[in-house]
Amino acid sequence: GKATVVKGKTKAILVRMFRGDTPTALSPEGRFFRGFVKWLVSMAKSHGLGCPGFPDIDPAGLHQLVMRYDGMWRLKLPKAKTQRDPEPPTEFGLGSWAVALDRAIRIALEVLQESVAHARPPAVAVDFDDMVYIPVRCPELFRRRHAFVFCDESQDLNPVRTRFLQLLTRPGGRILAVGDP
Repeated sequence: GKATVVKGKTKAILVRMFRGDTPTALSPEGRFFRGFVKWLVSMAKSHGLGCPGFPDIDPAGLHQLVMRYDGMWRLKLPKAKTQRDPEPPTEFGLGSWAVALDRAIRIALEVLQESVAHARPPAVAVDFDDMVYIPVRCPELFRRRHAFVFCDESQDLNPVRTRFLQLLTRPGGRILAVGDP
């Protein structure tokens, strides 16, 4: 079947998990975690979690990814953007940043698993990250490979994009990559 490109796929999954006052609105807790979850789901896909030869989709893999970008995760949570709070807001039962991070990782794990499930037949819904992530996750989709593959903007390559180029290239083929120094 054909894939449907869905803008805002992660937010739509979050809305189903944290329904607010209207069918398309997030609850306050969903709004609190939205930025972080969207960032972590995108990072997990760009780092190949769940793809052959990459770490599994599990809490440990997500936590390791978060720690790789030390401190950046706090900037994705609303209160931390404006001030260096020693503790997160208490309204969602979050006693510490460690508890907030653990909760956010569990939410991101659910969203990532649902996102991946929706990118498989028969109901294929993909977002921007899926356009590279799904072919790497499902290499059997590649029926045609090329002798020469050209890549522009190679400075923007990440592990999944690099693997994608390799999947496009036949054995013994060549990849020409051009990018900024």
